[in-house]
Amino acid sequence: MNIDYLIRLMDQNNIASPSDLVGVSEKEIKKFEKKTKLSLPAAYKSYLTQFGRSAGMLSTWMAIYFDDLDEIKEAFETINTMEESAIELAENALLITQMGTYFDYILCGESDDPSVYRIELNNRTGAFCEKCAEKFSAYLEQLILNAHQDSDHLQKINISEEGDVFEKELELGFEFEVEEAV
Repeated sequence: MNIDYLIRLMDQNNIASPSDLVGVSEKEIKKFEKKTKLSLPAAYKSYLTQFGRSAGMLSTWMAIYFDDLDEIKEAFETINTMEESAIELAENALLITQMGTYFDYILCGESDDPSVYRIELNNRTGAFCEKCAEKFSAYLEQLILNAHQDSDHLQKINISEEGDVFEKELELGFEFEVEEAV
């Protein structure tokens, strides 16, 4: 996995500058591996050490970071037990992302850059699982590109000293006028 490429991609797309990136220490990773009895894939470890704790605007709408992993697992177990057709994860599965009732996971010990799988737990349509990326590195690249698309629609809310609220587009290369509120 070319982590430097992903870091440049985030910087070029105004998702995160290098100073926004916060990684996880090797010591914390080893402690996590011992606790979970999993050997994390090289690509996932690389992500963790470079920006596994924070990466600017990469993930403002889903749980993806190292500090979210326990909560992701707990949410999966809670929602999964409510399902009539509960999904049983392999022992080497690591849940890495949660977006509502969607959970993404990798299989540890199978590849340095493993595939990513998505589970949807939906009590109306039932649970299902599918592969969503051939490699974790491709998954991260897609997350970055999706974050860039989402950032095109962000608006910054500002409050003047007088308490008036006004909007301004964020770094899109153009300005627009906003009518003052009456």
